[in-house]
Parts: sequence; structure tokens; C-alpha cells
Amino acid sequence: MCIETLSELFPKKKVPKPQKYIVTRWYQDKHIQMAYSHIPVGATGDLYDDLAADVQGKIHFAGEDINRQHPQSVTGAYISGMRETEKVFTSMAIS
Repeated sequence: MCIETLSELFPKKKVPKPQKYIVTRWYQDKHIQMAYSHIPVGATGDLYDDLAADVQGKIHFAGEDINRQHPQSVTGAYISGMRETEKVFTSMAIS
């Protein structure tokens, strides 16, 4: 479904099939369940920025665990998703 959606969104691009993927089911793990991220005691907020760094401008990360201002929240995940979407669209406009 994701490949179909991406192909529709970007009809001029060939969207490759993933080579591998993982489906997590945290809600079924009795030791994890509603877990969320945290940084270690004594660490700085720079860790959020490090986690948010893209890989060669091609792989982008979003989620509650990489939003320095709103960590561990749906708001943080949403805002980081919007930020990364903007980066992707900006890079596409340049290419």
C-alpha cells in the first residue's frame, strides 16, 4: 500500500520496493507495551538533534524520539514529521 501511494504521489519517479522491513508489535510485548523514548541522565538535548540528522539527504527520520522541544509526545512526532516532509519536498524541488 505504501509503494502504491508513493507511486501515485510521485508518478515521474520509480519507487523501489523495500529490500527488507520490520513490523513491530510493541503492544503485544508484556515488557514494553506503551514504551517511549528518553535520553540518559546527564545527556544534553543534542542527542535529539543527532537522531534527527538525515542520511545523505535521502533517509529522513521523524517521531517522538527526535523532537527536542516536544519529546515523548504525539505533538513531537507530528511536528518532526512535518519538518522532515518539508525537507523532502525542498530537496525534490531542487533536483
